[in-house]
Amino acid sequence: MSDGAFSASFGRERDRSLWLFLFAMAIGAICLRVLITNPLMNEFVEYTTETGAIYEKIHFGTYALLGVAAIVPLFRPIRLEIWEVAPFRALLFFGFWVLAIAVGLVAIGRGGSAGYLIDSYVAAAAAGLALFMLPLQMRRTAGHLILAILMASALIGIGEVATGTRFLPYDVGELDFRPTGLMGHPLNQGLMLAAGIGFLAASRFRLSIKLLGAALLLIGAAAAGARTATIMAAVAIFACLMLTRWQNVDAARQASMKLMVLAFAAIATLPAIGLLIGAGFLDRFEGGLIDESAMARLDVYRVFEYVSWADILAGTDIAIIQKIVETRIDLLYIESTPVILIFQLGLPGALFFTGLVVYLFAHLLRLNGRAAAIGTAIFFIVALSNNHLSTKMATVTMVVVMLVAFMQRPVVRR
Repeated sequence: MSDGAFSASFGRERDRSLWLFLFAMAIGAICLRVLITNPLMNEFVEYTTETGAIYEKIHFGTYALLGVAAIVPLFRPIRLEIWEVAPFRALLFFGFWVLAIAVGLVAIGRGGSAGYLIDSYVAAAAAGLALFMLPLQMRRTAGHLILAILMASALIGIGEVATGTRFLPYDVGELDFRPTGLMGHPLNQGLMLAAGIGFLAASRFRLSIKLLGAALLLIGAAAAGARTATIMAAVAIFACLMLTRWQNVDAARQASMKLMVLAFAAIATLPAIGLLIGAGFLDRFEGGLIDESAMARLDVYRVFEYVSWADILAGTDIAIIQKIVETRIDLLYIESTPVILIFQLGLPGALFFTGLVVYLFAHLLRLNGRAAAIGTAIFFIVALSNNHLSTKMATVTMVVVMLVAFMQRPVVRR
């Protein structure tokens, strides 16, 4: 081998090794953020408690994601294709402004509100930016990894119901045992399993894996006792079957295959429901959809009767609002993201923040297909039925990773 050939071969090998190193750092940071749940974090630091230093209130994974997003450009210049520029800028713009809002809240003495903004939204922006700095195929792998985690979480959740034993720590008191899988909370488990169905359809997995995986995610959501998520998981499966194009299946065969799958699903529905009832997965549906828990999420809006317009427009200490909710409305928690945002940021700030979220996801969805759009829609519908979007969970990060991972290169028309 000539010196030139050896040098070129060594250069390619070194280049490949560097990409693998950067990819491993990004994947490691994402897994750290996703798999170390809030209760597990509390085993190491005062993460969600009332005590502890301010640096303990930020997730290990968030620090890692911010570090990776800052370090990768030091090893590799950022090279984007034209179609990648707009979503990359949207992530940068979004992350900057959310971080600015969080810093502003700390400056005016509402630092407790800044934690979830950083851990849920700034971390998501950092994860998306880090992935954009990697080759497209590595991004795809990151999305498939998230889906593998969700399917594993569904299996673990089903196993938790069967054995009555949790896989990870869970520090919330409950009347009935509900599994958490790898997601840290039963409702979080239901949310991500339901949303994952759309992204599973958008993935590059084989059709058989998609169908089996979707069934597993649906059963996992039911096992978690998440009623809204279970219903929306079923809706997601139907929407993906009917509204998306199946890969590697020609257009002429798609209609007939979809009808066959739909007919099979209709025939299997009643036996499947019977099995789920027998397994105890649908116990929470026995009291109907509108029960005390569901009404609590509507009753919380009565808090506006006990505050002034100044509190609504400028915001106030969320502890004051929590006290009103407990003493006047007799609720333990503020299970509403809109209520939390309005009192933490003020109405103008809440509207601005909502605009930032819409702006980001509009850019990320623009180059994704219908299946990813279905997954994103299911995510927000279920998340807004509770306070998921104002907690320090990794849900937004996971959705952003999957949207970046399954983004499609535009077809050039000639």
